[in-house]
Amino acid sequence: GLKTVAVNRQTWLATISAGGLTGTLLAFGGLWGVPYLMVAKGISKPESAGFVSMAFIGWAIGAPLMGWLSDFLGKRRLILIIGSAGACLTTITLLMFPNMPNILLVSVLGIQGALSSSMILGFALARESNPPEMSGAALGLLNTFAVGSGAILQPLAGYILDLQWDSTIIDGVRIYDVVHYQYALSILPIACVFSLSAAIFACLWQCAALSGAGGSLRRCALYQWYCSTI
Repeated sequence: GLKTVAVNRQTWLATISAGGLTGTLLAFGGLWGVPYLMVAKGISKPESAGFVSMAFIGWAIGAPLMGWLSDFLGKRRLILIIGSAGACLTTITLLMFPNMPNILLVSVLGIQGALSSSMILGFALARESNPPEMSGAALGLLNTFAVGSGAILQPLAGYILDLQWDSTIIDGVRIYDVVHYQYALSILPIACVFSLSAAIFACLWQCAALSGAGGSLRRCALYQWYCSTI
């Protein structure tokens, strides 16, 4: 069962798409977002944590809505593409304009979380792309890599920060400049791009299969408009 799931390209495309979005939220919201905003906006840790929590609130609201919308429209891949693209843009906005007005910051963080929650559709795609009796294996594989993405991106961002450290220490704590954080956290929109690319390829491969082209992406290009209905 697991072997069949593991050799299915749709399983891995769904996993990559979900993992990039999950890892981005876990890296920013779960660890680096608070110190980043503290330095960028010159605010206290509780204030910064309050801002960052909006991303998780957006996620909590967005996840069931994304699931309902994909069922209602019957377009899981399209919604995942839009969610990945939107998460990438909002993450870039947070890195480029951290000093935006507070109301905008709250809005962008909430929208980022809501759009990132489209990763939940990766679970639906993984389940639907495999035989029903292998749903557990498909979901387990995806969940392992989705959660594991945070375990990769969090220390990777820290490693990049350390590479830029200028040896400044205050009260035994390493001090980083806002530019250092922006450079280190630039891996997050890159992760979102991987999610977007995987979602697009998932759509294209599905399109090729349905077009009877034997999985040919070249022929599938003729059916790109049809992908929007998947």
